[in-house]
Amino acid sequence: MRFIIASVVVAFFVTAANGVPVSELDSLSMGTRKVEFPSFNNHAAELVERGQTDWKRNPETDVKRGQTDWKRGQTDWRRGQTDWRREVEDEKRGQTDWKREVEEKRGQTDWRRGQTDW
Repeated sequence: MRFIIASVVVAFFVTAANGVPVSELDSLSMGTRKVEFPSFNNHAAELVERGQTDWKRNPETDVKRGQTDWKRGQTDWRRGQTDWRREVEDEKRGQTDWKREVEEKRGQTDWRRGQTDW
């Protein structure tokens, strides 16, 4: 019992020397400050404030994002045209490949005849 009273008196003088009021001390753990958790209402108010700031930011960023998406859509459309042009070029290349295949067949026939260029 004397130990408990002595520890409370020592804690009082130590905290008074550190500048911490005794009312802020937790009774279970001497020498530490009480941890105050924000209430639900404060947290909800913070969320509402964050939501308002997000709402204020959204129209500007959404319009900018929409414009960039619209520009990207146009570039995608242009890319689609270049892809279409590439497909036409690939078809032309395919035709040249078809001509090469005919030439290879001719080469084979030439090989059979012994008249090869290679």
